[in-house]
Amino acid sequence: MIVSGLPSGATLSAGTPNPDGSYTLTPAQLSGLTLTPPDDFSGSLTLTVKAVSTDGTATAATTAPLTVTVTPVADAPTLTVTPATGAEDMPIGLSIVSSLTDSSETLSVIVSGLPSGASLSAGTPNPDGSYTLTPAQLSGLTLTPPDDFSGTLTLTVKAISTDGTATAETTTPLTITVTPVADTPTLAPVDTWGAEHTAISLTTGAALTDTDGSETLSVTLSSIPQGASLAVNGTTVYTASTANGSFTLSGDQLHGLTLTPPENFSGEITLGVAATATDGSSTTTTQDTLTVDVRDTLTLTHLDEALGLSDSATPQTVTVSDLPTGSVLSAGTTSDGGQTWSLSSADLEGLQVTAATDTDFQFKVEATPAAGESAPAASVEVSVDVGVFEHDTMEDFLNAISASVPPVTVAGPEGALAPSALSEDMINTIYEQIVVYEHLTTDTTTGTSTLTSTYEAHYDGSDAVTSATLSSEPSTGTGTNDTNDPSGASSGHEHAVAYTG
Repeated sequence: MIVSGLPSGATLSAGTPNPDGSYTLTPAQLSGLTLTPPDDFSGSLTLTVKAVSTDGTATAATTAPLTVTVTPVADAPTLTVTPATGAEDMPIGLSIVSSLTDSSETLSVIVSGLPSGASLSAGTPNPDGSYTLTPAQLSGLTLTPPDDFSGTLTLTVKAISTDGTATAETTTPLTITVTPVADTPTLAPVDTWGAEHTAISLTTGAALTDTDGSETLSVTLSSIPQGASLAVNGTTVYTASTANGSFTLSGDQLHGLTLTPPENFSGEITLGVAATATDGSSTTTTQDTLTVDVRDTLTLTHLDEALGLSDSATPQTVTVSDLPTGSVLSAGTTSDGGQTWSLSSADLEGLQVTAATDTDFQFKVEATPAAGESAPAASVEVSVDVGVFEHDTMEDFLNAISASVPPVTVAGPEGALAPSALSEDMINTIYEQIVVYEHLTTDTTTGTSTLTSTYEAHYDGSDAVTSATLSSEPSTGTGTNDTNDPSGASSGHEHAVAYTG
Protein backbone atom coordinates (compact mmCIF):
# COMPACT_ATOMS: atom_id res chain seq x y z
CA MET A 1 0.00 0.00 0.00
CA ILE A 2 1.43 3.37 -1.07
CA VAL A 3 0.02 6.72 0.16
CA SER A 4 1.22 9.74 -1.76
CA GLY A 5 0.32 13.42 -2.16
CA LEU A 6 1.13 14.39 1.42
CA PRO A 7 1.99 18.10 1.71
CA SER A 8 5.33 19.09 3.13
CA GLY A 9 5.28 18.74 6.85
CA ALA A 10 2.54 16.13 6.91
CA THR A 11 3.31 12.67 8.29
CA LEU A 12 1.68 9.27 8.71
CA SER A 13 1.73 7.42 11.98
CA ALA A 14 3.06 4.23 10.35
CA GLY A 15 4.74 3.04 7.17
CA THR A 16 8.07 3.67 5.52
CA PRO A 17 8.71 7.18 4.16
CA ASN A 18 9.88 7.18 0.57
CA PRO A 19 12.19 9.79 -1.01
CA ASP A 20 9.29 11.28 -2.94
CA GLY A 21 7.38 11.99 0.29
CA SER A 22 5.03 9.01 -0.06
CA TYR A 23 4.64 6.22 2.46
CA THR A 24 4.70 2.45 1.87
CA LEU A 25 2.65 0.45 4.33
CA THR A 26 1.95 -3.21 4.98
CA PRO A 27 -1.63 -4.36 5.44
CA ALA A 28 -0.99 -4.66 9.17
CA GLN A 29 0.03 -0.99 9.34
CA LEU A 30 -3.30 0.23 8.02
CA SER A 31 -4.99 -0.41 11.33
CA GLY A 32 -4.99 2.75 13.43
CA LEU A 33 -3.24 4.74 10.76
CA THR A 34 -3.38 8.54 11.29
CA LEU A 35 -2.20 11.56 9.38
CA THR A 36 -0.76 14.62 11.08
CA PRO A 37 -1.16 17.69 8.88
CA PRO A 38 1.48 20.40 8.70
CA ASP A 39 1.63 22.77 11.67
CA ASP A 40 -1.24 25.24 11.80
CA PHE A 41 -2.74 23.81 8.58
CA SER A 42 -6.44 23.70 8.10
CA GLY A 43 -8.39 22.92 4.96
CA SER A 44 -8.65 19.92 2.59
CA LEU A 45 -5.95 17.46 1.52
CA THR A 46 -6.34 15.03 -1.38
CA LEU A 47 -4.08 12.02 -1.06
CA THR A 48 -3.62 9.13 -3.51
CA VAL A 49 -3.84 5.61 -2.15
CA LYS A 50 -2.48 2.79 -4.31
CA ALA A 51 -2.92 -0.89 -3.44
CA VAL A 52 -0.32 -3.09 -5.21
CA SER A 53 -0.48 -6.90 -5.50
CA THR A 54 2.67 -8.83 -6.51
CA ASP A 55 2.99 -12.32 -7.93
CA GLY A 56 6.56 -13.13 -8.72
CA THR A 57 7.62 -10.42 -11.02
CA ALA A 58 4.11 -9.53 -11.97
CA THR A 59 2.23 -6.68 -10.24
CA ALA A 60 -1.25 -5.23 -10.33
CA ALA A 61 -2.39 -1.92 -8.76
CA THR A 62 -5.67 -0.30 -7.76
CA THR A 63 -5.64 3.45 -7.11
CA ALA A 64 -8.18 5.69 -5.30
CA PRO A 65 -8.15 9.28 -4.03
CA LEU A 66 -8.45 9.99 -0.29
CA THR A 67 -9.81 13.37 0.84
CA VAL A 68 -8.77 14.59 4.29
CA THR A 69 -10.50 17.67 5.78
CA VAL A 70 -8.53 19.47 8.48
CA THR A 71 -10.78 21.72 10.59
CA PRO A 72 -9.15 24.88 12.04
CA VAL A 73 -8.05 25.06 15.68
CA ALA A 74 -6.91 28.46 17.01
CA ASP A 75 -3.69 28.64 18.98
CA ALA A 76 -3.56 30.70 22.18
CA PRO A 77 -1.71 33.99 21.62
CA THR A 78 1.08 35.28 23.81
CA LEU A 79 0.27 38.16 26.20
CA THR A 80 2.51 40.24 28.45
CA VAL A 81 1.45 43.28 30.52
CA THR A 82 3.43 45.58 32.83
CA PRO A 83 1.91 47.30 35.91
CA ALA A 84 1.48 51.03 35.24
CA THR A 85 1.73 54.13 37.44
CA GLY A 86 0.63 57.68 36.65
CA ALA A 87 -0.75 60.90 38.07
CA GLU A 88 -4.35 61.81 38.78
CA ASP A 89 -6.20 63.49 35.89
CA MET A 90 -3.36 62.66 33.48
CA PRO A 91 -3.07 60.00 30.69
CA ILE A 92 -1.16 56.93 31.90
CA GLY A 93 0.86 54.84 29.45
CA LEU A 94 -0.04 51.13 29.22
CA SER A 95 2.35 48.35 28.20
CA ILE A 96 0.39 45.50 26.56
CA VAL A 97 2.26 43.14 24.23
CA SER A 98 0.49 40.28 22.43
CA SER A 99 1.30 38.16 19.37
CA LEU A 100 0.01 35.14 17.44
CA THR A 101 1.68 31.75 17.42
CA ASP A 102 -0.10 30.90 14.16
CA SER A 103 0.34 33.56 11.51
CA SER A 104 -2.75 32.31 9.71
CA GLU A 105 -4.89 33.52 12.57
CA THR A 106 -6.05 37.01 13.52
CA LEU A 107 -5.46 38.73 16.85
CA SER A 108 -7.59 41.11 18.91
CA VAL A 109 -7.29 42.41 22.47
CA ILE A 110 -10.11 43.29 24.88
CA VAL A 111 -9.48 45.51 27.93
CA SER A 112 -12.23 45.43 30.55
CA GLY A 113 -12.79 46.53 34.14
CA LEU A 114 -12.50 50.27 33.47
CA PRO A 115 -14.38 52.35 36.07
CA SER A 116 -17.04 54.81 34.96
CA GLY A 117 -15.42 57.93 33.56
CA ALA A 118 -12.19 56.20 32.53
CA SER A 119 -11.21 55.93 28.88
CA LEU A 120 -8.54 54.50 26.57
CA SER A 121 -6.81 56.56 23.91
CA ALA A 122 -7.54 53.98 21.19
CA GLY A 123 -9.82 51.07 20.46
CA THR A 124 -13.56 50.60 20.02
CA PRO A 125 -15.74 51.12 23.11
CA ASN A 126 -18.14 48.24 23.77
CA PRO A 127 -21.57 48.50 25.44
CA ASP A 128 -20.24 46.86 28.61
CA GLY A 129 -17.56 49.56 29.04
CA SER A 130 -14.69 47.46 27.68
CA TYR A 131 -12.53 48.33 24.68
CA THR A 132 -11.58 46.12 21.71
CA LEU A 133 -8.20 46.88 20.13
CA THR A 134 -6.18 45.68 17.17
CA PRO A 135 -2.49 44.83 17.62
CA ALA A 136 -1.54 48.13 15.96
CA GLN A 137 -3.56 50.08 18.54
CA LEU A 138 -1.53 48.70 21.45
CA SER A 139 1.40 50.95 20.59
CA GLY A 140 1.24 54.21 22.57
CA LEU A 141 -1.96 53.18 24.32
CA THR A 142 -2.88 55.32 27.36
CA LEU A 143 -5.60 55.27 29.99
CA THR A 144 -7.15 58.44 31.42
CA PRO A 145 -8.66 57.74 34.87
CA PRO A 146 -11.94 59.32 36.03
CA ASP A 147 -11.74 62.98 37.04
CA ASP A 148 -10.08 63.48 40.44
CA PHE A 149 -9.57 59.71 40.92
CA SER A 150 -6.56 58.41 42.77
CA GLY A 151 -5.89 54.87 43.97
CA THR A 152 -5.53 51.46 42.30
CA LEU A 153 -7.33 50.14 39.24
CA THR A 154 -7.23 46.46 38.22
CA LEU A 155 -8.11 45.88 34.58
CA THR A 156 -8.48 42.58 32.72
CA VAL A 157 -6.61 42.17 29.44
CA LYS A 158 -7.68 39.36 27.10
CA ALA A 159 -5.82 38.46 23.89
CA ILE A 160 -7.93 36.47 21.39
CA SER A 161 -6.70 34.55 18.35
CA THR A 162 -9.24 33.59 15.71
CA ASP A 163 -8.93 30.89 13.07
CA GLY A 164 -12.12 30.61 11.09
CA THR A 165 -14.76 29.97 13.69
CA ALA A 166 -12.27 28.80 16.26
CA THR A 167 -10.85 31.09 18.91
CA ALA A 168 -8.29 30.84 21.68
CA GLU A 169 -7.70 33.25 24.54
CA THR A 170 -4.97 34.33 26.92
CA THR A 171 -6.05 36.50 29.90
CA THR A 172 -4.05 38.43 32.51
CA PRO A 173 -4.76 41.23 35.02
CA LEU A 174 -3.24 44.71 34.63
CA THR A 175 -2.73 46.86 37.76
CA ILE A 176 -2.67 50.65 37.40
CA THR A 177 -1.70 52.91 40.31
CA VAL A 178 -3.03 56.48 40.07
CA THR A 179 -1.09 58.82 42.37
CA PRO A 180 -3.02 61.76 43.87
CA VAL A 181 -2.54 65.29 42.55
CA ALA A 182 -4.17 68.10 44.50
CA ASP A 183 -6.27 70.41 42.33
CA THR A 184 -5.74 74.15 42.72
CA PRO A 185 -8.45 75.50 45.05
CA THR A 186 -10.45 78.60 44.27
CA LEU A 187 -9.73 81.75 46.27
CA ALA A 188 -11.80 84.94 46.11
CA PRO A 189 -11.23 87.06 49.24
CA VAL A 190 -13.62 89.96 49.74
CA ASP A 191 -12.20 93.22 51.06
CA THR A 192 -14.20 94.39 54.04
CA TRP A 193 -14.46 97.03 56.75
CA GLY A 194 -15.69 97.32 60.30
CA ALA A 195 -15.47 99.35 63.47
CA GLU A 196 -12.50 99.28 65.81
CA HIS A 197 -12.87 97.13 68.93
CA THR A 198 -15.33 94.86 67.08
CA ALA A 199 -15.19 91.45 65.43
CA ILE A 200 -15.14 91.96 61.65
CA SER A 201 -16.39 89.14 59.43
CA LEU A 202 -13.89 87.75 56.92
CA THR A 203 -14.77 86.10 53.60
CA THR A 204 -11.90 84.25 51.93
CA GLY A 205 -13.88 82.63 49.13
CA ALA A 206 -11.68 79.53 49.42
CA ALA A 207 -13.09 76.24 48.13
CA LEU A 208 -11.95 72.91 46.73
CA THR A 209 -12.38 72.23 43.02
CA ASP A 210 -12.06 68.47 43.66
CA THR A 211 -15.28 67.67 45.49
CA ASP A 212 -15.14 63.86 45.61
CA GLY A 213 -13.92 63.95 49.20
CA SER A 214 -10.35 62.93 48.45
CA GLU A 215 -8.88 66.37 49.24
CA THR A 216 -8.81 68.63 52.28
CA LEU A 217 -8.75 72.43 52.36
CA SER A 218 -6.77 74.72 54.64
CA VAL A 219 -6.35 78.51 54.60
CA THR A 220 -3.40 80.37 56.11
CA LEU A 221 -3.85 84.01 57.08
CA SER A 222 -0.59 85.96 57.41
CA SER A 223 0.53 89.53 58.20
CA ILE A 224 -1.80 89.56 61.19
CA PRO A 225 -0.83 92.59 63.32
CA GLN A 226 0.25 92.07 66.91
CA GLY A 227 -2.73 92.06 69.25
CA ALA A 228 -5.26 91.13 66.57
CA SER A 229 -7.25 87.95 67.08
CA LEU A 230 -9.16 85.46 64.94
CA ALA A 231 -12.37 83.81 66.09
CA VAL A 232 -14.64 81.14 64.64
CA ASN A 233 -18.30 81.42 65.58
CA GLY A 234 -17.34 83.65 68.50
CA THR A 235 -14.57 81.40 69.87
CA THR A 236 -11.07 82.86 69.71
CA VAL A 237 -8.67 80.50 67.94
CA TYR A 238 -5.61 82.74 67.61
CA THR A 239 -4.17 85.98 68.97
CA ALA A 240 -1.04 87.41 67.32
CA SER A 241 1.69 87.83 69.94
CA THR A 242 4.17 89.31 67.44
CA ALA A 243 3.96 91.46 64.36
CA ASN A 244 3.10 89.65 61.12
CA GLY A 245 1.39 86.77 62.84
CA SER A 246 0.20 83.75 60.89
CA PHE A 247 -2.46 81.12 61.51
CA THR A 248 -3.79 78.17 59.51
CA LEU A 249 -7.49 77.33 59.53
CA SER A 250 -9.22 74.20 58.35
CA GLY A 251 -11.94 74.39 55.74
CA ASP A 252 -14.58 73.98 58.46
CA GLN A 253 -13.28 77.07 60.27
CA LEU A 254 -13.91 79.43 57.37
CA HIS A 255 -17.59 79.82 58.25
CA GLY A 256 -18.18 82.37 61.01
CA LEU A 257 -14.57 83.62 60.77
CA THR A 258 -13.92 87.08 62.25
CA LEU A 259 -10.94 89.34 62.91
CA THR A 260 -10.80 91.64 65.93
CA PRO A 261 -8.20 94.39 65.38
CA PRO A 262 -5.61 95.33 68.02
CA GLU A 263 -6.79 97.59 70.83
CA ASN A 264 -7.25 101.21 69.70
CA PHE A 265 -6.24 100.40 66.11
CA SER A 266 -7.83 101.96 63.07
CA GLY A 267 -6.65 101.94 59.49
CA GLU A 268 -6.08 99.24 56.90
CA ILE A 269 -4.91 95.70 57.64
CA THR A 270 -3.76 93.78 54.56
CA LEU A 271 -3.81 90.08 55.27
CA GLY A 272 -2.09 87.45 53.16
CA VAL A 273 -4.46 84.62 52.25
CA ALA A 274 -3.16 81.24 51.03
CA ALA A 275 -5.59 78.41 50.23
CA THR A 276 -4.05 74.93 50.10
CA ALA A 277 -5.60 71.72 48.77
CA THR A 278 -4.05 68.48 50.05
CA ASP A 279 -4.51 65.05 48.46
CA GLY A 280 -2.30 62.47 50.12
CA SER A 281 1.23 63.80 49.85
CA SER A 282 0.32 66.23 47.08
CA THR A 283 -0.48 69.88 47.83
CA THR A 284 -1.41 72.86 45.68
CA THR A 285 -1.63 76.45 46.95
CA THR A 286 -3.09 79.66 45.56
CA GLN A 287 -2.53 83.07 47.16
CA ASP A 288 -4.16 86.49 47.36
CA THR A 289 -4.64 89.35 49.81
CA LEU A 290 -7.60 90.57 51.85
CA THR A 291 -7.84 94.18 53.02
CA VAL A 292 -9.68 94.98 56.25
CA ASP A 293 -10.45 98.68 56.70
CA VAL A 294 -10.78 99.24 60.44
CA ARG A 295 -12.73 102.44 60.98
CA ASP A 296 -12.45 104.34 64.21
CA THR A 297 -15.64 104.93 66.15
CA LEU A 298 -16.74 108.56 66.50
CA THR A 299 -18.40 109.38 69.84
CA LEU A 300 -20.79 112.32 69.65
CA THR A 301 -21.08 114.42 72.82
CA HIS A 302 -23.48 117.25 73.69
CA LEU A 303 -25.79 116.16 70.86
CA ASP A 304 -28.80 116.44 73.17
CA GLU A 305 -27.78 120.02 73.95
CA ALA A 306 -27.44 120.84 70.27
CA LEU A 307 -31.00 119.57 69.77
CA GLY A 308 -32.25 121.47 72.83
CA LEU A 309 -33.16 118.26 74.63
CA SER A 310 -30.82 118.43 77.59
CA ASP A 311 -33.55 119.66 79.94
CA SER A 312 -36.36 117.55 78.50
CA ALA A 313 -37.65 114.74 80.65
CA THR A 314 -39.85 113.42 77.85
CA PRO A 315 -38.21 110.88 75.53
CA GLN A 316 -38.46 111.81 71.90
CA THR A 317 -38.01 109.91 68.67
CA VAL A 318 -34.73 110.72 66.95
CA THR A 319 -34.00 110.09 63.27
CA VAL A 320 -30.44 110.13 61.95
CA SER A 321 -30.37 110.36 58.15
CA ASP A 322 -28.10 110.94 55.16
CA LEU A 323 -25.31 108.76 56.58
CA PRO A 324 -22.96 107.00 54.14
CA THR A 325 -24.38 103.63 53.11
CA GLY A 326 -23.21 100.90 55.44
CA SER A 327 -22.69 103.17 58.45
CA VAL A 328 -23.34 101.76 61.90
CA LEU A 329 -24.66 103.48 65.05
CA SER A 330 -24.19 102.14 68.56
CA ALA A 331 -27.94 102.39 69.15
CA GLY A 332 -31.14 102.28 67.12
CA THR A 333 -32.28 100.38 64.05
CA THR A 334 -31.88 100.80 60.30
CA SER A 335 -33.83 99.42 57.36
CA ASP A 336 -31.94 100.92 54.42
CA GLY A 337 -28.38 99.69 54.81
CA GLY A 338 -27.22 102.22 57.41
CA GLN A 339 -28.22 105.48 55.73
CA THR A 340 -31.13 106.18 58.11
CA TRP A 341 -31.44 105.18 61.77
CA SER A 342 -34.28 105.46 64.30
CA LEU A 343 -33.55 105.74 68.02
CA SER A 344 -34.70 107.37 71.23
CA SER A 345 -33.44 110.64 72.64
CA ALA A 346 -32.22 108.57 75.58
CA ASP A 347 -29.69 106.95 73.21
CA LEU A 348 -28.01 110.26 72.32
CA GLU A 349 -25.60 110.33 75.25
CA GLY A 350 -22.33 108.82 74.03
CA LEU A 351 -23.83 107.87 70.65
CA GLN A 352 -21.14 106.29 68.48
CA VAL A 353 -20.95 106.44 64.69
CA THR A 354 -18.87 104.16 62.49
CA ALA A 355 -19.08 105.60 58.99
CA ALA A 356 -18.48 103.60 55.84
CA THR A 357 -16.23 106.28 54.37
CA ASP A 358 -12.84 107.82 54.93
CA THR A 359 -13.79 111.20 53.49
CA ASP A 360 -15.59 114.18 55.01
CA PHE A 361 -19.35 113.73 55.30
CA GLN A 362 -22.52 115.32 56.71
CA PHE A 363 -25.66 113.86 58.19
CA LYS A 364 -28.86 115.12 59.78
CA VAL A 365 -30.29 114.47 63.26
CA GLU A 366 -33.98 115.22 63.90
CA ALA A 367 -35.90 114.96 67.17
CA THR A 368 -39.68 114.54 67.00
CA PRO A 369 -41.83 114.78 70.18
CA ALA A 370 -44.22 112.00 70.98
CA ALA A 371 -47.86 112.39 70.00
CA GLY A 372 -49.65 114.82 72.29
CA GLU A 373 -46.44 116.43 73.52
CA SER A 374 -45.99 120.18 73.13
CA ALA A 375 -42.21 120.10 72.72
CA PRO A 376 -41.09 121.51 69.37
CA ALA A 377 -39.32 119.45 66.76
CA ALA A 378 -35.61 120.14 66.43
CA SER A 379 -32.88 119.22 63.98
CA VAL A 380 -29.17 119.76 63.47
CA GLU A 381 -26.74 119.14 60.64
CA VAL A 382 -23.60 117.29 61.72
CA SER A 383 -20.45 117.92 59.69
CA VAL A 384 -17.58 115.47 60.09
CA ASP A 385 -14.10 116.32 58.83
CA VAL A 386 -11.86 113.29 58.45
CA GLY A 387 -8.11 113.66 58.72
CA VAL A 388 -5.13 111.44 59.34
CA PHE A 389 -3.38 111.18 62.67
CA GLU A 390 0.19 112.01 61.75
CA HIS A 391 2.04 111.05 64.94
CA ASP A 392 3.07 107.67 66.32
CA THR A 393 2.65 108.65 69.99
CA MET A 394 0.89 111.34 71.98
CA GLU A 395 4.31 112.70 72.99
CA ASP A 396 5.07 113.34 69.32
CA PHE A 397 1.70 115.00 68.97
CA LEU A 398 2.28 117.34 71.95
CA ASN A 399 5.68 118.32 70.59
CA ALA A 400 4.07 119.18 67.27
CA ILE A 401 1.37 121.20 69.06
CA SER A 402 4.01 123.20 70.95
CA ALA A 403 5.84 123.96 67.71
CA SER A 404 2.66 125.10 65.99
CA VAL A 405 1.34 127.51 68.65
CA PRO A 406 1.77 131.12 67.50
CA PRO A 407 3.37 133.58 69.96
CA VAL A 408 0.91 135.67 71.99
CA THR A 409 1.78 139.25 72.92
CA VAL A 410 -0.42 141.31 75.28
CA ALA A 411 0.14 144.47 77.32
CA GLY A 412 1.81 144.08 80.73
CA PRO A 413 5.12 143.89 82.58
CA GLU A 414 7.75 141.41 81.45
CA GLY A 415 7.11 137.92 82.84
CA ALA A 416 3.66 138.66 84.26
CA LEU A 417 0.27 137.22 83.41
CA ALA A 418 -2.75 139.45 82.86
CA PRO A 419 -6.04 137.57 83.40
CA SER A 420 -7.91 140.42 81.79
CA ALA A 421 -5.89 139.96 78.61
CA LEU A 422 -5.97 136.13 78.49
CA SER A 423 -9.63 135.72 77.62
CA GLU A 424 -11.35 132.43 77.00
CA ASP A 425 -12.20 133.49 73.44
CA MET A 426 -8.55 134.14 72.73
CA ILE A 427 -7.52 130.75 74.12
CA ASN A 428 -10.25 128.99 72.11
CA THR A 429 -9.12 130.78 68.94
CA ILE A 430 -5.59 129.47 69.35
CA TYR A 431 -6.93 126.09 70.40
CA GLU A 432 -9.03 125.72 67.27
CA GLN A 433 -6.08 126.70 65.09
CA ILE A 434 -4.13 123.86 66.63
CA VAL A 435 -6.98 121.42 66.04
CA VAL A 436 -7.35 122.35 62.40
CA TYR A 437 -3.59 122.12 61.91
CA GLU A 438 -3.35 118.62 63.34
CA HIS A 439 -6.70 117.22 62.10
CA LEU A 440 -7.70 116.23 65.61
CA THR A 441 -10.98 116.42 67.48
CA THR A 442 -11.89 119.64 69.21
CA ASP A 443 -12.20 117.70 72.44
CA THR A 444 -8.71 116.40 73.21
CA THR A 445 -9.56 115.05 76.64
CA THR A 446 -9.31 111.27 76.48
CA GLY A 447 -9.74 109.16 79.58
CA THR A 448 -7.99 110.98 82.45
CA SER A 449 -5.44 112.78 80.25
CA THR A 450 -5.93 116.44 79.29
CA LEU A 451 -3.97 118.38 76.71
CA THR A 452 -2.18 121.35 78.33
CA SER A 453 -0.55 124.16 76.34
CA THR A 454 1.92 126.71 77.79
CA TYR A 455 2.15 130.20 76.30
CA GLU A 456 4.95 132.76 76.65
CA ALA A 457 3.56 136.32 77.17
CA HIS A 458 5.34 139.70 77.13
CA TYR A 459 3.74 142.84 78.67
CA ASP A 460 4.18 146.61 78.83
CA GLY A 461 2.40 148.33 81.71
CA SER A 462 1.98 148.27 85.45
CA ASP A 463 -1.21 146.22 85.89
CA ALA A 464 0.04 142.66 86.15
CA VAL A 465 0.17 139.50 88.26
CA THR A 466 2.82 136.81 88.23
CA SER A 467 0.43 133.87 87.88
CA ALA A 468 -3.12 133.16 86.85
CA THR A 469 -5.39 130.18 86.17
CA LEU A 470 -7.75 130.12 83.21
CA SER A 471 -10.18 127.30 82.44
CA SER A 472 -11.36 126.79 78.87
CA GLU A 473 -13.86 124.21 77.65
CA PRO A 474 -14.31 123.20 73.99
CA SER A 475 -17.36 124.43 72.15
CA THR A 476 -20.66 122.64 72.66
CA GLY A 477 -21.02 119.79 70.20
CA THR A 478 -17.73 118.02 69.73
CA GLY A 479 -16.52 114.63 68.65
CA THR A 480 -13.99 112.44 70.39
CA ASN A 481 -12.23 109.41 69.07
CA ASP A 482 -11.18 106.33 71.00
CA THR A 483 -7.92 106.01 69.09
CA ASN A 484 -6.49 109.22 70.62
CA ASP A 485 -4.74 107.24 73.33
CA PRO A 486 -2.28 109.53 75.17
CA SER A 487 -0.31 106.57 76.50
CA GLY A 488 0.65 104.92 73.23
CA ALA A 489 0.55 104.76 69.48
CA SER A 490 -2.53 105.29 67.38
CA SER A 491 -3.27 105.36 63.71
CA GLY A 492 -6.06 105.78 61.22
CA HIS A 493 -8.73 108.41 60.83
CA GLU A 494 -9.41 111.30 63.23
CA HIS A 495 -12.54 113.42 63.20
CA ALA A 496 -13.44 117.02 63.82
CA VAL A 497 -17.17 117.51 64.35
CA ALA A 498 -19.30 120.64 64.09
CA TYR A 499 -23.03 121.03 64.84
CA THR A 500 -25.18 123.56 63.02
CA GLY A 501 -28.91 123.97 63.27
